[in-house]
Amino acid sequence: MIIILGCLPLLWSALRHFDGMQWFGVLLLPFIIRPDKAQKGGTLYLWLGLFFTTLYLTLGQYYWTFAAGLSFIYHLLDSRVGKLNAVAPYTILFYLPLTRSFFTLFGFYIRMEITKWAGWLLSFFNDSVSYQDSSIWVDGNAFAVDPGCMGLRLVITGFIFSLLMVQQLASRVGVKPSRRLVSMALILSFLLVIVANFFRILLVIQFQSPAESWSHEVIGLGTFLVVHIIPMFLMVKWLVSKSQKSQRPVPRKIKSSSVDQWVMIIAIGLMMFRWIAAPNAARFSGNEGLVKQIDGYELSVSRDGVHRYANSNSVLLVKPMFPLSFSNHHPMLCWRGDGYEVVGEVRDKMGDVDCYRASLEKPGQHLTTCWWFAADDGTRTTNEWQWRWKALTQNKQYFLVNFAATNESELLFTANQLQSGQVALTNSNE
Repeated sequence: MIIILGCLPLLWSALRHFDGMQWFGVLLLPFIIRPDKAQKGGTLYLWLGLFFTTLYLTLGQYYWTFAAGLSFIYHLLDSRVGKLNAVAPYTILFYLPLTRSFFTLFGFYIRMEITKWAGWLLSFFNDSVSYQDSSIWVDGNAFAVDPGCMGLRLVITGFIFSLLMVQQLASRVGVKPSRRLVSMALILSFLLVIVANFFRILLVIQFQSPAESWSHEVIGLGTFLVVHIIPMFLMVKWLVSKSQKSQRPVPRKIKSSSVDQWVMIIAIGLMMFRWIAAPNAARFSGNEGLVKQIDGYELSVSRDGVHRYANSNSVLLVKPMFPLSFSNHHPMLCWRGDGYEVVGEVRDKMGDVDCYRASLEKPGQHLTTCWWFAADDGTRTTNEWQWRWKALTQNKQYFLVNFAATNESELLFTANQLQSGQVALTNSNE
């Protein structure tokens, strides 16, 4: 009881950020995980919980407390009630806010590719269609492919529904789902999500259905049902039918021990102390080498190290980046947190600098933005994997450089004036 009560506030630190779809996924948990009371589990979830505890104590992000708390509860079920099925470890991964951020960032690249495929196919049959990255134009009208489907809703939702199908269909025929079966189902789910998005884009453009319209939502739900849910159901049912029925193991008694309980209580206590003593602490030390002031711009520095240089018409955001994090104040995430819709993302250039560009929209306000990653030695890239690899292997400190302005001319002027953001980095001022 002490362990469960201690885990609740750790879980809540992430649950309070969940949206409706994530809460729906949490409500499905009792139907996805299943303890086998004839067997007792080992220490897998205990070690997972300690691993996530270590990550929280060293890195400080709140989502590690969620993973640790859920792992400790799973360990109690696994070791006291019954061995959890092969589906259970995946649920820890897919309910992590970190996973949402990961698919938002890297789903962005997949989304641009499938938009190109759809644009190419549509332009083959219709001369009035043109396309670039995540935008398609029909007779001059732009249709931007929103990131919600590829980045969050379809991928994570598809995985959760796939886990539900595996468990329920397997239990119907008396089969215990193996890790191999679960892994195959998740690979199929991911491929079908990509196909569903492709057909969704084709239908949205063909019927010229604008974002936030009822037809846009119907098309999204329809393609998800027809291209993902129904095929996944049939394929999982076939895979389950090919699995061997499990023989009922002979129940065995496990000598209870309180060592693991004390280990969990100590871990939870350390996380609670860290949470109270240093709430929302980040790895920003203040020694990453960012300039404290730029003439003509007002500086504000957030707790996690985002340096905001702003005037009346434009803003430069510079943030120290960490290669093992997938949030990192990325524009795809944080502008949405400020109430903007990020639309029309394209690969482009700002002067001679390769960058990503997009429009920021919210009621009564329009901004244009661009971003890339830079090291203080002048190295620049738009490749997420490249800067992470160099940061790890070459011990380089990379920064996110993000400009935003009221219009295109102001954006270009500010980028030139501030030397593509390099004036904010120490080495350029030495």
